[in-house]
Amino acid sequence: MLISSTRLPNLLIIGAMKASTTLLYELLQRHPQVWFPDEKEPAVFQDGRVNDPDRLRAYAQLYRAAPADARYLGDASTAYTKLPHLGPTPRYIHAALGQPRMVYILRDPVARTVSNFTHAWTRCSYPRDMSFRAALDRDPMIVDASRYHQQLSAYHEQFGPDSVLVLIAEQLHHDPVRVMRRVEAYLEIEPFDGWDQPLDAVNSAQRVRASASVQRWTGRSSIARRIGRAMPGSMRGIIKRMLPAPPPAPRVAAADRALVLERIADDLRALYELLGDEIDPWPSVRALSLHEHHVCAAAAVV
Repeated sequence: MLISSTRLPNLLIIGAMKASTTLLYELLQRHPQVWFPDEKEPAVFQDGRVNDPDRLRAYAQLYRAAPADARYLGDASTAYTKLPHLGPTPRYIHAALGQPRMVYILRDPVARTVSNFTHAWTRCSYPRDMSFRAALDRDPMIVDASRYHQQLSAYHEQFGPDSVLVLIAEQLHHDPVRVMRRVEAYLEIEPFDGWDQPLDAVNSAQRVRASASVQRWTGRSSIARRIGRAMPGSMRGIIKRMLPAPPPAPRVAAADRALVLERIADDLRALYELLGDEIDPWPSVRALSLHEHHVCAAAAVV
């Protein structure tokens, strides 16, 4: 390990982006044995700069406030499942943290890709005249981040086949208690009674647009970005309400959604072999008739 004298995270939420990682992060913070810093996504293992001692020291500083009795310290960075464009993240994680527990939450891959585009477009990461289809060609990472089997395979190769707990975002929203019981069992932490308490809407479209306004304001200079990161959450909320919201992202046509499905079809088939019934309800699975092949195969065995 690169740092042996400092307490570092032993729990990572590795993605997927726009798949309810923020909801999972906020739920896990309720458990008395789990602690996350206010900076949800440190993202230090996304590139080779992880070998910079100063960067690692800054990373360790995020965890100085962790209570001594916290069993898990967490890092919830969606950049950790954006291979091959970022990384090799699993190797960086292993070198710095050893063998942490990892959770990967997935959402229907076509819906996630569309949401990824909307998120990036709203934050001015794409030109205002860029369509969804153009983004697919110019920024392949938004599709590759939906190749969940490809992402998982890299972690399995580095850490072993049982190294990552896979959750389904749609299930987390429908039945948070059942999903969080799985997390408790995986982490071997005490049962918690507060999973079903209501949370504020996480990453809603209105919140995304407001956050984008703050990002445009704080992104004008390095000093402004540092001020924005250091600003208390309550103050950021006030600024969000004061700044004008950006326009909504371009509408995504059904033909463009079908193009995403075509590009990730092979990966989704491989993922289905791994997860099976867990992802049966996904529209993408239904569109490829994977659930029907599963039923036919089971009938043939009987």
